[in-house]
Amino acid sequence: MKLKIIAIVVAVLIVVAISYLYLTRKSAVVFRYGDRAAEQNAFLIQNPFRERGPEDEAEKILQELKNGNCEKILKLPTLDAEHTKDSCDKESVYPIQKWSIADRQDFGKQSILVYSVSRADRSDPTANTPKTLIGLAWIDVEKAGEDRWRVLSYQTYY
Repeated sequence: MKLKIIAIVVAVLIVVAISYLYLTRKSAVVFRYGDRAAEQNAFLIQNPFRERGPEDEAEKILQELKNGNCEKILKLPTLDAEHTKDSCDKESVYPIQKWSIADRQDFGKQSILVYSVSRADRSDPTANTPKTLIGLAWIDVEKAGEDRWRVLSYQTYY
């Protein structure tokens, strides 16, 4: 009998937790420990029911950068031609290998996505194997229609 009551309580708690996450799906982040992604020990729990459109659009940019299509993909409203060329030159020296989302902030129809990015360091042509560098990349996106998002800016440091 006691085991049955415990099972019912656990089931109710699970249903309540899932219902809470679903009802708060407009909030992408459920829990954050630390001062955003800039802090190395920051911890983030994202809502599994969140709108993933901003992340999908941002990850297209990262994938294109990884594929070497920098000039094409970084023609963004906030970047001038000189900044785009400079960024693409650096992207060829420090190409993206992989990434994971580190933080997300939503402001109405705009989102700022912060990614932890692993890059190969090809600045030393004599090295047999390039070192791996870890850094951050910020991608701003805005809602451009019912189910469409567009990237406004891409920023990183090398």
